[in-house]
Amino acid sequence: MWVLAGLPIRRPGEEVYAEAHNAAMNDTLSGLQALGLELPSPAYIFGAIVFGLIGLVAWRLGRKRGNRRQLWLGVALMLYPYLVPGTAWLYAIGLALCAGLWLSR
Repeated sequence: MWVLAGLPIRRPGEEVYAEAHNAAMNDTLSGLQALGLELPSPAYIFGAIVFGLIGLVAWRLGRKRGNRRQLWLGVALMLYPYLVPGTAWLYAIGLALCAGLWLSR
């Protein structure tokens, strides 16, 4: 949509395209939900990013210092969010692995 002097200018067929696009997106989301797949919550995404970054730092420091336990805990922190189905489990396992990192200092 273009705006000229405060008035919207619509191109022919623009509404039809927008409606078709929205319908296709709803069909795709409905199809994924029918397969049992859901989009993760913002809390899950935030936790996965935070624990992944902590894991990256732990992996790099473990590799630099030659501390194999720290290295493998860092790898676990980076990879486990791909295997955990729920937000509560994500935070519980992440905090347990971080506690393991802190205890292995």
